[in-house]
Amino acid sequence: MDHRLFTILRVADLDRAKDFFTAIGLDFDPAFTNDDFATMLVGDAQVLLHIPSSFEVVTKKHAVDTATDTEAVFGIFVDSRDEVERIVDRAVAAGGREYSAPWDADFFYQRVFEDPDGHQWEICWVKNTSAG
Repeated sequence: MDHRLFTILRVADLDRAKDFFTAIGLDFDPAFTNDDFATMLVGDAQVLLHIPSSFEVVTKKHAVDTATDTEAVFGIFVDSRDEVERIVDRAVAAGGREYSAPWDADFFYQRVFEDPDGHQWEICWVKNTSAG
């Protein structure tokens, strides 16, 4: 059985979120995108970005306030340290903010940013491994 991960995130402004994630190099599946949500492709995983009214239909719970709370931290492994730099630099240029200082452990390098909706993203490279 083939399993693929998907996650659902609440975003305040769908167009702004799509522009932001496109700027850092991610793609969207137009077949699974409409006025209420957009399906972002991250490797074999999918991240569904929902506007607040659509998100509330899915979860039936209150969303966390990402200004003060963290619902989860999302991570992406990439193939090189340079790719970590490129993605986070693009994220900051596109309206995100670097969340913490880079972590460099020689075999592992990570930078963390917050997207415009306050979701935290760890971009990580592990020496001698491939992201794929």
